Amino acid sequence: MLTWTRTANIAHGKLGPALAWAHEAATYAKGKTGIDIKVELAWSGNPHRIRWVGQTEGFAVFEQAMNKALADPKYVDLLAKAGDLFVGFDLDEFWMTA
Repeated sequence: MLTWTRTANIAHGKLGPALAWAHEAATYAKGKTGIDIKVELAWSGNPHRIRWVGQTEGFAVFEQAMNKALADPKYVDLLAKAGDLFVGFDLDEFWMTA
């Protein structure tokens, strides 16, 4: 099993819109790829962090899902709507079940 996370820093004063957008993007991505994506907020460290978490059977399934999403113009437009909601860099991590 492969667990994927993307962590982003929420821009100052944008928690509400960022959280709404995060759920909209996760719901849309699930509809396109079939992968259930959870939205999580940090409770320690930097509290202005949000992350998306999804699981697939492996890298091949993840790659296929990402290619499907990124080939969808509506999904790409949805990504563009997030421009002022986040700052800094995103951190992607992959974890394998041992």
